[in-house]
Amino acid sequence: MPLCWRKKATAFVWAHRVQTMAWTFYAEKDLDLFAEFILVQCKKYHRDRKVSRPVVKQLRADVADRGASRGLLVTTSYFTKPALDYLDHAKYTLSGIDFEKLRSWLNRLGG
Repeated sequence: MPLCWRKKATAFVWAHRVQTMAWTFYAEKDLDLFAEFILVQCKKYHRDRKVSRPVVKQLRADVADRGASRGLLVTTSYFTKPALDYLDHAKYTLSGIDFEKLRSWLNRLGG
């Protein structure tokens, strides 16, 4: 787990699914005024296989079912246009990180 995540969260739970190249974990953090519970799903896709709207909708359902504050979908690929539209529609409960954003974030951490 990257150090930056460990410093900001108080608890992590991992669930790893090799068949689908997906990893799910959540982070909990107690803040002064409220607690944060973030469900994170990581998709290791080839760049030509984009994350679709149904995948994003499933994460939103998982966030609701588990009572999470928000969901974060991270991919080594990109999102389809319908998936991006859905992320925009649910911007207060869902966020998406594609390959470019992920690479930029990792570069900032490393440099």
